[in-house]
Amino acid sequence: MVRELLTALLITLAVPVHAEYYYQYVSYSCDAKRDRLTLNYATIPYEGDYKPDKRRNQWEMRSLIERKEDDRAHAIISKITKVIRYCKLSSGTYKITIAPAPGNYDLEGQCGAHMSAWVEVSLEGKKLLPAYTFDDYCINPESKITTQIILKPGTVSPVFKKMPR
Repeated sequence: MVRELLTALLITLAVPVHAEYYYQYVSYSCDAKRDRLTLNYATIPYEGDYKPDKRRNQWEMRSLIERKEDDRAHAIISKITKVIRYCKLSSGTYKITIAPAPGNYDLEGQCGAHMSAWVEVSLEGKKLLPAYTFDDYCINPESKITTQIILKPGTVSPVFKKMPR
């Protein structure tokens, strides 16, 4: 009996364990008819060569970073590209800035594998939504993930939809 349990334990420990790889996407929708701006954040499991849909204003965060090796032969983020778009609604033209939010610029360091995104929205120079990170797991592992942010003219603050991990 002990032998069978020990064998089962060794087999279980011998099975390779690896983290799943996910794409992190941010998209936005500028809906003039409904007079609202919607920002969406989604993580999609890696399944081959999935490409963002540019017609839907969608970006995969890892495609917006450039990597290089530092003097220790570590992979580091050397450049982040910001996406800037505009949305015209009844109260004016909103400026939307979207960019990756890496857990660590040293991709081999603590939280280096974690990637999220941040977004900022302003109207005529006034920040309605200061730089906001959708998933701040490395700072607060117990936090919820923001999946959607909705801004409507005439409202005091954005509406956030969140989900637990």
